Amino acid sequence: MITLGTLWNLRSLLIHKDEQNRGRRLVAQCTLFAFGLALLEMSHCATAVACFILGAGLIMASSLPAIRKRPGRVRALCLVVVLAGGLGMLFGGDSALSNALGRGNGLSGRTYIWAASIAAAGNPVIGTGFESFWNANAAKVNRTLHLDGFVDLSNLVSAHNGYLEVYLDLGLVGVCLIVLILMNGYRHASKAFQYDPELGRLMLAYVAIGTFYSVTEAGFRMLSPSWIFLLLAVVSSSGVVSGLFGGEARKIPALRDGGTATRTPVSDRLAQGREAVYTARRALTQPRITRAKPLVQINSRSCSR
Repeated sequence: MITLGTLWNLRSLLIHKDEQNRGRRLVAQCTLFAFGLALLEMSHCATAVACFILGAGLIMASSLPAIRKRPGRVRALCLVVVLAGGLGMLFGGDSALSNALGRGNGLSGRTYIWAASIAAAGNPVIGTGFESFWNANAAKVNRTLHLDGFVDLSNLVSAHNGYLEVYLDLGLVGVCLIVLILMNGYRHASKAFQYDPELGRLMLAYVAIGTFYSVTEAGFRMLSPSWIFLLLAVVSSSGVVSGLFGGEARKIPALRDGGTATRTPVSDRLAQGREAVYTARRALTQPRITRAKPLVQINSRSCSR
């Protein structure tokens, strides 16, 4: 996640040559990016590498003029990627994906863990309880996996699948809530791309990565970097859509009458409101200077006589 954000910053600095302290920031971002690539190589995590390639591809593809000028194509690209991966896993493409990532036919034994965990699952609607499945059913899962040839399972405390992990703990209710979060994040990130393409493409990449990372890892868990960045992407894209970020007025592309309108960010509207209140208060409290009327009026005719 951090390496992808570094790539986004590096690309922005290379394009915008009028940034302040551009040279020093380029050196810092290049150093951080090199460290990130080195950590990806040292971790030997095929899921992290695949997600980084996916996120980098989305950022670069959304930067192309043919896609950048038409936000609908960005949404279509994200939908094609998500649906292709989801349908491929659903209809037996997990073995092909596992072989492509160099993890054998069973995703390094994950498919066996998934089958044993589903067999030991409790209530399918509400699950076993929040963070309670492995406390109550770890021995049952271990016995099933011992029959499949696994030996040391003392450290097995995860199903290595975010969606399955939520299902085991919270049932179908929890899975539906996770799907709603992902759909809401995708919807707001695609709208944020219309208002702020630079930030919107990063939010789209984080939402797509969060969706794919949890296929082979328990990404929807507390203190997990993928979960934290996914929530930040959802909240940030919502802020861009509502106008909380950015100081310039944004154009709403589509109206019922076919025209365009300008929407002022919420922060600017609040600032204008505060300025109006301050001006009115100053006008009320400012002392008024009036010219005093003379006490005796002199008749001009009498003076002439």
